[in-house]
Amino acid sequence: MLSNIYLDRLDQFVETQLIPAHTRGDGRAENPAYKQVSDRIVRARRRYDLGEVRMLRQRLRTLSRGDTRDPGFRRLRYIRYADL
Repeated sequence: MLSNIYLDRLDQFVETQLIPAHTRGDGRAENPAYKQVSDRIVRARRRYDLGEVRMLRQRLRTLSRGDTRDPGFRRLRYIRYADL
């Protein structure tokens, strides 16, 4: 089919040109709020304060480990779906 030829060329263009041009950084920067709560968990464990550890772990689950607004990290994802 002619459409497969065009889609193949589009795939190659995206993989060789667009994705390398728009990918930046090795990983996200660390979220300072996540690090702060994580350090508090370590200190609470040293004091054997299990109630505070439980509370802090629940709070930690609401935070993102990486900085979602890190300007030094960017990924381009390409998903092509063709239903014939």
